[in-house]
Amino acid sequence: VPIYHKDKCVYRKLQTKLFQRAKQTVHEMVVATGQELEGTPCEFSAARVYCTADHPFGAAFLHVFRPDHRPYDHARNMALLYTVGALGCNRKAAGEGSVSPGRERLVKAIPAEFVEEIFKTGRNVAEIVVTYNRLQADNKQRGKPSHRRIEVFRVPIVSGGIFKHPDVKPSEVALALLWGIHASLAMVPVDERPEVELMPGKDMEDAYDMYSEGRQPGD
Repeated sequence: VPIYHKDKCVYRKLQTKLFQRAKQTVHEMVVATGQELEGTPCEFSAARVYCTADHPFGAAFLHVFRPDHRPYDHARNMALLYTVGALGCNRKAAGEGSVSPGRERLVKAIPAEFVEEIFKTGRNVAEIVVTYNRLQADNKQRGKPSHRRIEVFRVPIVSGGIFKHPDVKPSEVALALLWGIHASLAMVPVDERPEVELMPGKDMEDAYDMYSEGRQPGD
């Protein structure tokens, strides 16, 4: 297994560039140039944000792999969808180093505000997939080069572990994420909606049950 070096990560470098551009066009997808993709395993990369904050909480990044770099050589294992979950407490994951005092200002200390950020994150993640698919459909119709449509994307619970607000249950975090995704896909014609596959686990299953009943976080 290759050793990860943060400063040498091609995704980190690419996402930093895309994030800076995305902040200039909030709520719009920005696409990597051919030059920005050099040295990466991607044939397409993009980013989308919903605010101009300097830290990429809630930002969505989409990386479509070149065909010869898709896991298990399967055509449908085509992309990496990445986001940065909100902080509900001032902690870092194992191996990330010590927590700086200034990091406290990034924490969403009020439970409702933390949950709202997770909702916005879910909506933003779904939006970048929908926008990507529409771009490819438009390019294909115009006879321009296009990439494969994303048919299914898999979603874990974002910020439901070490970064979770202590007064919010993991299932409530997952529920906020689901309603965010719903808010995006509900605006899309049924035949354009990608399928959403939920990572298995009791908290996600509980969240889906609550979502199916129309319940909201905090109910």
